[in-house]
Amino acid sequence: MEVAVTEEDPLSRIERTAKDTIARYQRFRAGTDGLTATATSPDNAVEVTVTPAGALRDLKLNPKAKQYPLDKLAATILAAAAAATTAASASYTDKAEEFLGPKLAGQVRQGLPTQLWKERP
Repeated sequence: MEVAVTEEDPLSRIERTAKDTIARYQRFRAGTDGLTATATSPDNAVEVTVTPAGALRDLKLNPKAKQYPLDKLAATILAAAAAATTAASASYTDKAEEFLGPKLAGQVRQGLPTQLWKERP
């Protein structure tokens, strides 16, 4: 007995692939809308919340920050923002893996800076 195998016509395959890609992208967007990360200085004087692109969403200066000279305060804010951006970018890339696929997501991940918190003098 012969089993008939029907091949999907090329246009149907393209349409199916496009619909699948759109659905994966919509899931990705839904999972990343409003994504932020927060970093706090080691002494809790500064707390910064940013988007994966580094856009500042919140900045909290605790009473200890008033004791900082302005240059140290600025450096502490920038360091916290960099740490938060790195965390948000990594989270964004992790969520993008379903859409991008593991190989491309891995390449994007390799391009992200490895930011370790370092308190500046």
